[in-house]
Amino acid sequence: MAIAKQNETWAARPLKEDTESMRLLKLFSQAVATIANVAGPSYQPELHYMRGPGPACARREAKG
Repeated sequence: MAIAKQNETWAARPLKEDTESMRLLKLFSQAVATIANVAGPSYQPELHYMRGPGPACARREAKG
């Protein structure tokens, strides 16, 4: 009987620890998301958008 009671106690502990670790993981992920939002977007497509004719067009016009 004592062994069964000890096993029941052991089985309940991982559930509590998992809940605490999930809470810490959620807190950490929220902190990372907040920092990322404050830092601003990492990809800004307007910086990569090519405006006007490209170098190939300039070479064609230079030839003829």
